[in-house]
Amino acid sequence: MVSKILYYNQAQKFPQIQQDYRDIKQRVDKEDSTNDTVMSILEVAPPVRRLSSIPNKIQNGDALPALGLAGLAAVNLPEDWRDMKSAGGQVRSIFDKNYKYDPLYNRETHQHSFSFFRGTAIEKWLHGKINNGSKIAERLYEMDDTLYETKFGQKIKDLFGIKISNVQNVEKITDFKGKMAKTVQFESKIFGGEITARAMKRLPLLSILAVALLEVPKIFKAMDKGDNLGENITSTAKQTASSVFNATSTLAGIGYGGALGAKYGGATGSLVGMGLGAILGANVSKKLQDIIA
Repeated sequence: MVSKILYYNQAQKFPQIQQDYRDIKQRVDKEDSTNDTVMSILEVAPPVRRLSSIPNKIQNGDALPALGLAGLAAVNLPEDWRDMKSAGGQVRSIFDKNYKYDPLYNRETHQHSFSFFRGTAIEKWLHGKINNGSKIAERLYEMDDTLYETKFGQKIKDLFGIKISNVQNVEKITDFKGKMAKTVQFESKIFGGEITARAMKRLPLLSILAVALLEVPKIFKAMDKGDNLGENITSTAKQTASSVFNATSTLAGIGYGGALGAKYGGATGSLVGMGLGAILGANVSKKLQDIIA
């Protein structure tokens, strides 16, 4: 009889326990959603965007990619700060009519070529190496072109019928050799070509290479997964595909997002667009990776 009474009391409490669990889970989910929203807003700032995935990489045992991202963030900090300062100046000019904002060029019609070295912390190092006669450093300097200038870029230009209609120099954007950045205005025969050209101009080849190299340790790590050769090959193939999805979607998101943002929102739009593009690219990559998992 006593056991029946105890069982009855516990059964009476069970619905309440279930409700308590649902309430706790709802609060946790709400907190996670809030944290994700706050993080998405903060990722508009380039340094935050570069560093945001490091904790997850460390948690997954991807120490080398995490270290590489930290290095890229440190190297690009001076240039990122200038971009944020320019965006801040644009916003200030909206509210302070006495503040004179210099946009450097008309981003609505033109796009300047991005650079891997220009304005970064390693530009001074590269300058010194070239002055000392380093052929490797000189070659790296020559390689600092964008996706637009590659053979792949040429195929895209042919596909969309992209042509350059106007070129201007930007005196205030120069590298250590005094080489001025060029702004380009594009025309296209097919819809989407102009913004695609802008996006390619925002993706330096060496940046693409750096992103690709950050995925290599994951592929090597995948080679050891599995109990036999077949499982090793399957694991490697899946990780290679995942890495390609991750690099491609992230770069495409940053390129297109930044190009659209700059066209319609200037320096501020560029930063916001790159941040949103990176988030969208990461989400697309996750969806594609879930398909092959």
